[in-house]
Amino acid sequence: MKRILLIAFVVVLICAGGLFGFALYNANSLIAAYRPELEKSASDALGSAISVGEITTSIFPDTKFAIKDIKVAADTNNPLKLDNVELKIRLWPLLSGRLEIVKLSIIKPVITLLKSSQGVAVQGLPKKSPASGEREKAAPAEQPRKTATTAAVTLSLKDFEISDGFVEIKD
Repeated sequence: MKRILLIAFVVVLICAGGLFGFALYNANSLIAAYRPELEKSASDALGSAISVGEITTSIFPDTKFAIKDIKVAADTNNPLKLDNVELKIRLWPLLSGRLEIVKLSIIKPVITLLKSSQGVAVQGLPKKSPASGEREKAAPAEQPRKTATTAAVTLSLKDFEISDGFVEIKD
């Protein structure tokens, strides 16, 4: 009887491992398939064009997303470049609609700060003029309809790291 239970346990363990591997393989495929939509959503949210290279995910030992070759450009000639961004997240809160980022690592960013009489701006990010800010205050804000794409996500960030970066300041 013990031998049958042991064999059944091993079979269940092998099946669970196969399903886990299949789910992980499909996660990377889904992310690759929806990459253009993710880029568009991020571009719309930031107000600047965003392009990304490869996006990969891993679940074991930690749930991580790695995004390579990120370029953020309000002006396509001078983008903000991030070589690699890694998000280490908690899986269970994500399944319930909360994004808990344990660690956000930005590796090898190339950031150019533009200094002017109006202040300092980050090259690649949109510049907000005082006139546009006044218009936003004057016009009543529309309440967006909550849909699957506009529903609020609770976000929590525990640790933030930037390594091997390059910052240039231009007058």
